Amino acid sequence: GDVCRTPLTAERREAETRYSSNASSAAKQLSSAEGHLNKLAVDPALTEAEAALKDFRHSSDAVGCAESVRVISKAQQIKAFLSDDEDARSLQPEVMVTQELEKAKASSDRAAQAILYLALCEILSFGTADKGAPSRAMRDKALEAGNEAADLFQGLAETRMQA
Repeated sequence: GDVCRTPLTAERREAETRYSSNASSAAKQLSSAEGHLNKLAVDPALTEAEAALKDFRHSSDAVGCAESVRVISKAQQIKAFLSDDEDARSLQPEVMVTQELEKAKASSDRAAQAILYLALCEILSFGTADKGAPSRAMRDKALEAGNEAADLFQGLAETRMQA
């Protein structure tokens, strides 16, 4: 029975421990970022979410990356709305989400795609700081992204996210 089992080498064990540690640290950073965002503490939210994204990328965790990008884009959007600075107000967080979505599509990661479609829906339905409320075209695009997210979550049997 044990003949086909690959022995756990010290190097492999160390790599798995490091991955687990990075993922755990990144998850804590992301949770902290979401907490900051809920309090509208945008700069600390961005710092934590960007650090989490770096760690998730290092450990090749596409879903963690997608969640991090979702938080970063939402923080950027809030920052743009709260800012008097024209450069900050013209930030377009949907660009970052769209780029990450293309990566998720290329790797066929349906969970990451679903999270990113949801992020896109949230961003587009909120409008932009420089233009105000979303246009009809933006709302239509938001609805389309929301439907894509719902379909993907349904296919993944993510009942808590389908709502």
